[in-house]
Amino acid sequence: MSSSVSSSTSPVKFDRILYNPGQHYSSQDGVYKVPYSGMYHIYTQLLGSDHSHLYSYLQVDGNELLYTFEFSSSSRIYRSATLSIVHRLEAGKNLTVTTGRTDLTIHGRSSGYINSWFGATLIYAD
Repeated sequence: MSSSVSSSTSPVKFDRILYNPGQHYSSQDGVYKVPYSGMYHIYTQLLGSDHSHLYSYLQVDGNELLYTFEFSSSSRIYRSATLSIVHRLEAGKNLTVTTGRTDLTIHGRSSGYINSWFGATLIYAD
């Protein structure tokens, strides 16, 4: 993945899938469909460029759960934003990562390293 974000509300589409048992994450639309109600560890990191700041939003059914913001007035080209939370989710909910911007590029992989990722791990089911 190394692509421009098309809309501030469009999910980031992580196209390199390392582990996806049950196929609950779709790289086609960037949505993770929560398979079981329970407590999850949710985490993401985005590496972006082309702008002085980077937002990262974690959303459940389009509602903001958590966000982070990275700003720099320096001449650095790249910015990274990392989120990690333990949260209870209901089965059938849609979990997405968005950037809140349309004018930046998200970098997924370069020089053999994975720079942007997303994951949701079920800690225990209800």
